[in-house]
Amino acid sequence: MSYGRDVYDKALARLKERHDVCTMKANERRRALSEVNPRFGEIEAELRATSSGLFAALLSDKGMDAFNSVMEKNKALRAEREKLLADAGLDAHFLDDVYACSECRDEYYIDGKMCSCLKKELRAAAYEKLNASTRLKLTSFDDFDLGYYSDEIDETLGESPRSRMTDVLAFVKRYADEIKTRRDSLLFTGGTGLGKTHLSLAVAKEATDAGLGVIYDSVPSLMMKLENERFGRGDDGFCEAVCSCDLLILDDLGAEHSTAATRTFLYTIVNSRIMSELPTIISTNLSVSELSERYSDAVYSRLSGDYTPIWFCGSDIRLKKKLGIK
Repeated sequence: MSYGRDVYDKALARLKERHDVCTMKANERRRALSEVNPRFGEIEAELRATSSGLFAALLSDKGMDAFNSVMEKNKALRAEREKLLADAGLDAHFLDDVYACSECRDEYYIDGKMCSCLKKELRAAAYEKLNASTRLKLTSFDDFDLGYYSDEIDETLGESPRSRMTDVLAFVKRYADEIKTRRDSLLFTGGTGLGKTHLSLAVAKEATDAGLGVIYDSVPSLMMKLENERFGRGDDGFCEAVCSCDLLILDDLGAEHSTAATRTFLYTIVNSRIMSELPTIISTNLSVSELSERYSDAVYSRLSGDYTPIWFCGSDIRLKKKLGIK
């Protein structure tokens, strides 16, 4: 995925904050030890002087002799510092510089290749930017209130909506708990206001807390962004990000304006993520038969064959909340 300057700046700013915290901790250790034994501070100052004097020694009249002399002094200072640390019951590396990333030592590149720490922050910053347009806040499973579902037996269901939704909640919670290893996708179906968006966002929260890259969007909004990218009006790499993020959550399938382009986009996203074994959650107000009528056989066969259907039931919770009833 290609990243804009703003994404790079945000990622690097976060990495610098972590580096600064590590530097502060290392300096605090040195300061504390110097207060207990001033010789620690003196050694640190002398080590800095010898390090900066190596190049000057090499260029002096005595050349390598002067250089080797500085190196010997540096070695002796380190040995003295190590003994002082041992006498204080501390590890020999207690005063070494501390880095947020031990792989690249906060240089963010290794042998000219981007370190995983920078890659991770770039992805996180990019996903935040992609998700910035959604006005929905992440919810949790704890505030999913089963009391809004009737406990009276529904003859069509053979059980009460509350009983059915209790099972749905348990299944989706288990799915979220295992999100790092899940490869299967879910299709949330059912009428408006039954909790599909709430549980989708609850899974998004768990995935985000687990450090995964999550993209959440409505299908109409997603299609508009893909169209903008297609015609050079949006961010490059958006389609790639949608197809490759750790978890994709699409809301309101069926509300988009159906065109040849949107149908192609939808097939590409659904198919590529199935092939890559990346989990996706799609919610829709359409019934299974309506999905069959609206979408091509290729799309429908993947939604019906490769997604686990989760049917939401009950009556409109949004309306109940607005009216203050359960």
